[in-house]
Amino acid sequence: NVRTLATTTNDHHSMPYRSFLAATILLVIGLSVAILSTGDAESGTNKEEVVAPMIRGSMNLAEGPWPKCVGMSGENCKSYILANAKDVNSVDILPEDSMVTMDFSTSRVRIFVGDDGIVVMIPKRG
Repeated sequence: NVRTLATTTNDHHSMPYRSFLAATILLVIGLSVAILSTGDAESGTNKEEVVAPMIRGSMNLAEGPWPKCVGMSGENCKSYILANAKDVNSVDILPEDSMVTMDFSTSRVRIFVGDDGIVVMIPKRG
């Protein structure tokens, strides 16, 4: 009678273990397939360039934002923006910690520079 109880208890506890073991094996197989398929894609010669979409902007130099300006001098960035965005009336070069008004103007661009005069944030309209 004691022996029957022990066998029943062991069978009851082994069921969750078997489910866990099966789930773990399936996970390992799935990850292996994913890694192998990624490796095959990377070894191919037909690679596509991935271009991240701009947030609140476009890749059009006339519209902005202008990520190319980061690392430029503030003056060079200002010239670059004015040459590409003909409808911009105001380009302000400001220290990076400057307080600015919250009004939005599509004809204004603010360029934030560090102490060395180098652009530290992506300039955008506003």
